[in-house]
Amino acid sequence: MTAWVERGIETALSGKMGPGVTDQAIGSVALVVWATHPLTLLLAYAGIEGAIRLSAAAFSDNILGIFPLFFLDKIFVTAFCHRKAKNTNTTRSSRINSSLMGALRERALTASSPIVADELYFKSSASEEILEIHSSRRKEGWTPPRVVRIRDSYYSLEVDSLGSPPRPFHYRLRRLPAGVPGRTVLLYSPSDAVIKDAG
Repeated sequence: MTAWVERGIETALSGKMGPGVTDQAIGSVALVVWATHPLTLLLAYAGIEGAIRLSAAAFSDNILGIFPLFFLDKIFVTAFCHRKAKNTNTTRSSRINSSLMGALRERALTASSPIVADELYFKSSASEEILEIHSSRRKEGWTPPRVVRIRDSYYSLEVDSLGSPPRPFHYRLRRLPAGVPGRTVLLYSPSDAVIKDAG
């Protein structure tokens, strides 16, 4: 940019630009040329993408790849690999949590929902017992598959998903026949939880 300004001033001093050209006009033209230079645009793109990737990592705890590689991956996967669509709640839930919009949606749900007691839904059949927990706040570390101890019973956390306020965070657990206490087992002891009828 300095070289362009010097060339412009030399041309103006030699009289080739006419009598009405000022230093500010030459500087403005040099600034426009600098702003539209491909290297400047490439640096601006890298800065914007870096800010988006930093925000995604901060809000969703997921590191995203750079856009050109992501775009190539989508092209090659679409063209050469035909994946079967999965309709499970686990896939939907992990997709929501891995996106920046999903993280922002969670923040908005948390900000707009009051803190209320958890609701517990017990569903029993002849072969299994399912517990659904609806909470107003996300529970730290509750990502499938984890083992959760509730009183003296052990449950396997199968699905975490988003629902509607005032308890948008839903967890589905399946009761285990036996469990072993350990450091990785999550302890859950709701003193004020509301038990609802699942039927």
